[in-house]
Amino acid sequence: MSISYISTARLEELRKQTAKDEVLQALSTMIQQGWPSKEHSLCPTVRPYFPYRDELAVEDGIVMKGHKTVIPHSLQREYISIVHRGHPGLDATKHRARGIIFWPTMTADIITELLTCSVCNSTKPHQQKEPLKLYPVPDLPWSTVATDVLEWHGQNYLVLVDSYSGWYEIDLFRDTTSSALIRKLKRHFSVHGTPHTLISDNARQYTSKQFRDFAKQWDFIHVTSSPEFPQSNGLAERAVRSAKQLMEKSHRDGMDVFLNLLNLRNISRDPTLGSPAQRLLSRQTRSTIPVNSKLLEPAPKHP
Repeated sequence: MSISYISTARLEELRKQTAKDEVLQALSTMIQQGWPSKEHSLCPTVRPYFPYRDELAVEDGIVMKGHKTVIPHSLQREYISIVHRGHPGLDATKHRARGIIFWPTMTADIITELLTCSVCNSTKPHQQKEPLKLYPVPDLPWSTVATDVLEWHGQNYLVLVDSYSGWYEIDLFRDTTSSALIRKLKRHFSVHGTPHTLISDNARQYTSKQFRDFAKQWDFIHVTSSPEFPQSNGLAERAVRSAKQLMEKSHRDGMDVFLNLLNLRNISRDPTLGSPAQRLLSRQTRSTIPVNSKLLEPAPKHP
């Protein structure tokens, strides 16, 4: 089955609720028996699906619209909550949903649900739109990476962000020495590769001889903020703001910050650019939302 890359429990729940949904059962019958030539011949509950009839199919008890899963009514609020993890905003939530799930009133339902989101409403005055590009985007993923340390609720965190994709990492950073910083950077570099350029501020962790030796051994250029390059670490500062917002929102709604981050990494910053996951990994990453396996296949995104 094309959406088999999800847990058995979630797949069974989706199948079970689809079987209980009178509209989707009527829709399934229509898909299997064939559509009438005129929309007015349909019962009112199925009529909203008529414009999409050529895209609809039934796969092992689940209705699909192309690569998207049609969600039964009983699960729709839950799935809005899932695509809204991290509280990315209305437009981003709609874009995320439109890429993986479907029901005819989905966009209107998302708008209605988010208008009453207490976390979004409480943080809205502090959310200001910023230019998408503050500096030239490099030609390759993970070639220019910026890093900074943030403090939140009495704890230090290391933030690492890729300029090409917008993908950022958050690490608890209890020991703020150069040695601890180098250990964390080595772990990330062993996963994504050594960047060509690493940008940071002039904090003591980044200016020690030990860190200079690390840069030489791992063969990357270390650029720090300076009067000649006052905007050199703007990328990291923006990532720090995003990370703080994510942690604060996750704290307010009692959600796992990394589940929220998983969702945010799959949301396109721009229709042309694609999501951070698509730009860095050339694919969407698997989450808790049932998706067609085609959506998880590698498909590089270019500027």
